[in-house]
Amino acid sequence: MTVTRNTIKPISDERFNELSAVKDDEIDCSDIPEIDKDFFKTHELLAPIKKEKITIRIDSDVLKWLKKTNKKGYQSVINQIIRTYYESVK
Repeated sequence: MTVTRNTIKPISDERFNELSAVKDDEIDCSDIPEIDKDFFKTHELLAPIKKEKITIRIDSDVLKWLKKTNKKGYQSVINQIIRTYYESVK
């Protein structure tokens, strides 16, 4: 799954303040593996993909459905649908 600002739900100010108050040495990082030089032999650092602004015609019923089911970010959903197809056929 791709993580975007549309897939991460914002936290409340109260929760943010709670998390900010936790000291670094109180955070349990035991389940997070150390990253060493070998990590980069098998993993690739990816830069964000630049998006282009375009005009596209979409059937009105499809657009209504996208907007209804994705109040914010319906354009990102369109991009995700196209990307999924692209990845499957490239």
